[in-house]
Amino acid sequence: MVNYKGYYDMYILCRSLIKDDEVLPSLDFQSLERYVSQREWMPIPLKDEIADKKKDITQSIRPHISISLRDKNKVSFDIFFNGTQSVKNFMNILEKESMQEKKGFIESLKSLDERFYYILFYCEKFFSAAPEWETELEDKCKNLDDKKIEQLLKKIKELLEKRESRQSIIKKSHIATVAMSVAWVSVDRTDHELIKEVLQKVIDIFKICQKIKTYSEIKKIRKEEEKLIDIRRCPNCDCYLEYDTGRSYCPSCITPIFKEKIEKKEYDLLKSQNKILD
Repeated sequence: MVNYKGYYDMYILCRSLIKDDEVLPSLDFQSLERYVSQREWMPIPLKDEIADKKKDITQSIRPHISISLRDKNKVSFDIFFNGTQSVKNFMNILEKESMQEKKGFIESLKSLDERFYYILFYCEKFFSAAPEWETELEDKCKNLDDKKIEQLLKKIKELLEKRESRQSIIKKSHIATVAMSVAWVSVDRTDHELIKEVLQKVIDIFKICQKIKTYSEIKKIRKEEEKLIDIRRCPNCDCYLEYDTGRSYCPSCITPIFKEKIEKKEYDLLKSQNKILD
């Protein structure tokens, strides 16, 4: 039988150790109880997810932080990408729009000590059944050098391809799915300082993962970059001026300037290089 009070007490302890109402929002016993799984784990809802059901959190394309008291006298934390769509969204870390998140994610994982692990899972199950995860890849986060990063990303791609292939041939009542645990760590439940230390590290990485762009966000950014901006350019010295500058002649060579259209990404680059005159 699940010890709901144990989860409540652990959550209250976590909130007392780390003041972060966005990631560790206030939950009363009744609210918390509905998030605890019969399989001895609990996803932590973000502040704006409190009204959601547990499945709305676990089926999101965004990862969640989970707490587990499954092991006696231990508490474990991790960042869990639950399901194929969530793992697919993680792979957007390879896109140029998520370069900053990729850098922060890799550096943060490499800085962790030997207690922290990343794990890739796969399973095939009856649609409504709880997954029985098979571990496909597991390693310590601190070992995540360039070679291991490539290995991890390659394995994720392979599992996603395997999932697509298997889903087309298994029974319609079953699903094939993939998941990933990042920064999994297990510590003594009574060591409050250690709990604070490891949970803060998990939260820091979780916040980076939350910023990985979704497909729709990337599409929106690229569409915005492709927008054309009106600008004025001197054909003689090739300098640029804002369109609404009111000038009809180049301030450098007194040559008549003309209206042009350039892509927003080119405009932003010129602005960052101070190549557009006011």
